Amino acid sequence: MLELRKYRDDDGAIAVELVGSGRNADGSDNPDPPAEHGFADDYVLRGVEEGWFSFDNGRVETDKPVTAEVDGDEVVGTYGGPEHSGAIERTQEVRTGDAIILHLTGGDLRYKINERPGVYGTGDDEPADIQPYRVSHEYVCELEV
Repeated sequence: MLELRKYRDDDGAIAVELVGSGRNADGSDNPDPPAEHGFADDYVLRGVEEGWFSFDNGRVETDKPVTAEVDGDEVVGTYGGPEHSGAIERTQEVRTGDAIILHLTGGDLRYKINERPGVYGTGDDEPADIQPYRVSHEYVCELEV
């Protein structure tokens, strides 16, 4: 777990410092950042707005539509396209990049993004007309050294 401390410096600007990554097995503090970390999407976007997070090669990506067949107010299934009767099309735009950069008082940390928030298929075990999916709300990252 990545532990950070956010505060206002003497000039009133937001400053963030690395506390560590939890405790070692012996109970002592571990001052090193974790090799892998999942950042909540709203936490990252707030950090970008405040200036202590940024994206390397930042961009906005759009997920392919997820559609749902609706019977009254009840969703009865998800399908592969809006041509299905009663389908609702939803798209999601996601801010992402090649890496997340944390601008900390002791120097920058760079985490490569392995998976961004979004909608992902869960496999091919379902019939062809049904596309199960999972929704992720975090950036799954690994520390670049």
